[in-house]
Amino acid sequence: MKIIASVITCCLFSSGFSQVMRKIDQSDFNVTYKLPTFWEVDGFGGGFDYWNAGGSSVCDCAGTINFAYERTLGMVIYPFDAESDLVIREYIWDYHFVSGASTTSYKTKKITFEKTVSKWEKNNPADYEMETLNAEVWRFKVTGPRYGLIVYFWADPDVLHFSEKMIDKILNSMVQIKN
Repeated sequence: MKIIASVITCCLFSSGFSQVMRKIDQSDFNVTYKLPTFWEVDGFGGGFDYWNAGGSSVCDCAGTINFAYERTLGMVIYPFDAESDLVIREYIWDYHFVSGASTTSYKTKKITFEKTVSKWEKNNPADYEMETLNAEVWRFKVTGPRYGLIVYFWADPDVLHFSEKMIDKILNSMVQIKN
């Protein structure tokens, strides 16, 4: 099943269908960006400057979770400011981003991110497990004078690398409302 989903995802990403992008305005999370039209989008948590309030099962903070076809490629965006708890933003559900990998610079048209490639580490092995969370994770982080963003992409390594051009389009479309 995993192979079939990967093949379908790769076909959709390489087809003209994947090039149809829609603008996602999440000004409350200090970001606008574009995603392929077939992606799921789900924002959670408080509005602007209330990013440590509310949340969902994904994080006890504000953000948005987006998925590509059949959830074979995941994406989360966490906004933050100087008051924000960055530790909780290292998690998606019960999965912790494994730090320690080397960081490189990743420049888009408007933003220069710190890119780190790593994996998720499951805190409680008895909990429900999503296959794609056992895969490779790319974290993009930008810290401005007052505000920042952390963006995660994760998938099976083959899907993630095949989707690199689409991820680049998404990142290039990102605009921070306030720096």
